[in-house]
Amino acid sequence: MTRRALPSPRSIRGFTLIEAIIVAIILGVIAVGIGRVQLNLFSNHADIKDLQIRTAVVQACAEQVLAFRKSSAGGYESVDATGVAATTFDATHCGGMSVPAGYSISAIVADYSGAACPANGICKTVTITSGTLTSLTLMLVNY
Repeated sequence: MTRRALPSPRSIRGFTLIEAIIVAIILGVIAVGIGRVQLNLFSNHADIKDLQIRTAVVQACAEQVLAFRKSSAGGYESVDATGVAATTFDATHCGGMSVPAGYSISAIVADYSGAACPANGICKTVTITSGTLTSLTLMLVNY
């Protein structure tokens, strides 16, 4: 039988301290990069959630305006800046609906006589706004 010579302790080498430090620095840079990407993802998620809540609030307010117009005794006439709905639809209210904490809604009613109003119609606009979201304008027409 032949014996195989075992390598000497000097020929078995591990990582040097410099190599270990370089690897640690590279892993640190990668970890910081991943952390920043995660932070941006969570920030964008919060913005999207805010946009969805504001959109739902504006939609609910628009439905309140249409429901108030259909169900109230005065119908079309009730949705007015100076009439019965003046306390219901204004710069701080939208038909008595509850708005989530931290959000605001305004529904401004105004008479309208522009070109979009039909010749024999009486028109009103209801502009609904919530924060920085683009306003939604409804035109109510009474023929």
